[in-house]
Amino acid sequence: MKLPPEPEREIFETAALLYPEMIFKMLLTARRVHARIEPMLYQTITFGDDTWDPDITPAWEGLLVAIKSKPSAFLQKHVRHMMVNMYDTRPTTASFISSELPEILSSCNQVHSLILFNSSPSIIPALESAPNVRRLGVFLRDLFGSRVPPLRVGHPLFASLTHLEVFDDRSDESVPWPWADFGLLPELTHLLIYQIYSSGSIPLLLLASCRKLQVLVDLYSELPLIDVVVEDPRFVLMAMSASEYEAEWRAGTRGGLDLWDRAAGFVGKRRRGEIKPASRSTLLD
Repeated sequence: MKLPPEPEREIFETAALLYPEMIFKMLLTARRVHARIEPMLYQTITFGDDTWDPDITPAWEGLLVAIKSKPSAFLQKHVRHMMVNMYDTRPTTASFISSELPEILSSCNQVHSLILFNSSPSIIPALESAPNVRRLGVFLRDLFGSRVPPLRVGHPLFASLTHLEVFDDRSDESVPWPWADFGLLPELTHLLIYQIYSSGSIPLLLLASCRKLQVLVDLYSELPLIDVVVEDPRFVLMAMSASEYEAEWRAGTRGGLDLWDRAAGFVGKRRRGEIKPASRSTLLD
C-alpha cells in the first residue's frame, strides 16, 4: 500500500530527525524520498576526527564535491549548523583551515550556528558574507591572529550575533582583554567565556556592560574548588567536557536540549527563588 504524499513525508522526516544514522539508507529507498530527505543530511555539518560520524554527516571531502556539483542555492538553503573541530596539527589540517574552509564557509553562507575550534585569519573574508550567524563559538586569538584579540565589533559577523562562546585560555592575566567591547555587540543576549570567575570583577563588568545579556556562562572542564557566589541570577558556572559540549551542540541542532537551554532553565529557577541558597551560581547535574 502506498501512503499519501504528506503522511509519507512526515514519517520519513520524523525518522530522519530521530535517527540521523538512517538517512543514508533512506536515500536509497525511492527518488521522491531522496529529494525530501537529502537536505536533512546537510543541515548539520561537522569536521574533525572526534566529531564526524560517517553515518550521520558527509565528510568534508563529500561536502566539497557537493559545492562543485550542486546549485549554490542548495547549500545556502539547507546548511544551518557547522562545527570545525580538528585537534591535530598535521599539514593536511592546516591546509584545510587555510584553503578548503574559506571555500566551504563562502558556499554555506546561511549558517545559523558556527562552532570553530580551529580557525585562522584566512577565513575572515568568508565570514563577512555569512550575515545570519546567530551562535558563534571561537578562539578569538586564532580567528584574528593576535595576542590581544581585538573584538572588531564593527565586523559584519557580530552585527546579528545573539550567542557568543569564547574558548580562549586566558591563564596569562598580564594580557589585557577588551572586556568593555562585549557590551558594544548590538544583539548579544547569551555570552560564554572560558574560566572567568577567578578574574575578580570580570563577570560583574560583563553583566553590567552587556545591556541585553540574559545569560552569562562561565565554563570549566571540571568544577573549580571554590565557593562561587555571584548575586546576579544571570551568571551560571557550568562544567562540561569537550565531548559533552559537542554532544549537546549536536542535540541542540536537532531540537534537543543544549547548554544554553540548561543555563536558561537554571537562571529561571534562580529568579523564582527555587535555588538554595539564592546566591548559588553553580549548575550541578
